[in-house]
Amino acid sequence: MAFDQLRKIQSLTLDTNVLLDLPEVPKYKDLEPQGENEKARRERVMDSYMVAILCLSQNIKIRKIGMKIVEKELANSRDLLPIFYSIFPEPVKPDRRAKKLADLYVSNAGLQVPDALIVATAATNNVDVLLTWNRKDLAKDTARQKIEDPSFAKLCITFQ
Repeated sequence: MAFDQLRKIQSLTLDTNVLLDLPEVPKYKDLEPQGENEKARRERVMDSYMVAILCLSQNIKIRKIGMKIVEKELANSRDLLPIFYSIFPEPVKPDRRAKKLADLYVSNAGLQVPDALIVATAATNNVDVLLTWNRKDLAKDTARQKIEDPSFAKLCITFQ
């Protein structure tokens, strides 16, 4: 994401996998990658780091989505949970509308319930960007294509 594009963003949420990359920054910062897997991992870790730094330095409102899910995933790290709470001061939890929309994502886009709740909560709270590296489930092309399909959008409008 280019810096000038980032300035247009008003709100953003980060999936757990982005936060889990942050402790690995010192390891990868000065590392010369050996092989494609390590190169890809280093790029992802450094991208997570840059997004976090840019968001904090540009005063972008970062919202906490899927709080209980994220807290459970980060609970094993004494370092990450306090960082999570300091980065995400404004909690956003799934409300009735988000839960109804999540049901549509599960039944029509093939998302798992936790991922559907994260996407639906972001959508119903007008979050501009949901950053995730979860291409297996959350950001897979088939799910994204279904969600972005105009006929699915019409179906979502009627859920209220």
